Amino acid sequence: MISLRHSKTSPEIVVEAEGSVSGADVRRELAPMRDLLEDIEPGFVLMTVYPNLVMLQPDAIGALFYYVARVFDANPGLFILVDGGRSPHPGLRSFVQQLGIKGQVEFAATVEEAELIIERRANEA
Repeated sequence: MISLRHSKTSPEIVVEAEGSVSGADVRRELAPMRDLLEDIEPGFVLMTVYPNLVMLQPDAIGALFYYVARVFDANPGLFILVDGGRSPHPGLRSFVQQLGIKGQVEFAATVEEAELIIERRANEA
């Protein structure tokens, strides 16, 4: 399962995934992100939460990487990934780190840790 939420406050975009996620799930649930990313101001915060993700089905990988690339094209201020200290795909962490510029990507083990990072960043601005 994967879901997308949008808010006027930080984090402006939240993607949550758990259990098993297929390519059809990614394409269906993240489709609204295309329009959302076109309308959002640069510097937004996106938090992806997936510590309970059991499996990314093979057809989900390309679709998921497509959306990750779209996020960076929209110039986020912070892309924070809450992964419980582990990645569900061996290349996901490195792909995200390679696309982001310095300071744009953070990893957190818990949502609480992510919220502290977001708060710290807001106070630094």
